[in-house]
Amino acid sequence: ADTNLRVYDGMVPTDPTTGRPPPRPYVVIYAPVGLSTVHNLTGTSGALEASIQTTCVGDTAESCRIVARRVKAALLDVVPVVSGRASFPIRHEYSEPARVDNDVAPPVLFAVDRWLTQSVPA
Repeated sequence: ADTNLRVYDGMVPTDPTTGRPPPRPYVVIYAPVGLSTVHNLTGTSGALEASIQTTCVGDTAESCRIVARRVKAALLDVVPVVSGRASFPIRHEYSEPARVDNDVAPPVLFAVDRWLTQSVPA
């Protein structure tokens, strides 16, 4: 695990005294509960898949790419261990280049990737 990578789940916290976000770069993960799909062999809805989004935020396009490469190294082809489930390797499904987010002050750059996780009952 990359212990030097700051990762936030769904939202970026602000400092309670200053109201400012943490220093960049960092990653925000957006993870759904997952979509129950039909298991091809049994016809039951025990299969589960989720498309997880990682948003890498930085001061420059290069810092976004550096963090995105670190996220890729941490996730790609990893087989999650989930009790009672047989998981498949995480796959990289989508990538967007870094771009400016002018909706926050000060503006930041961010890059988005999506990762597919899949599992079936063990």
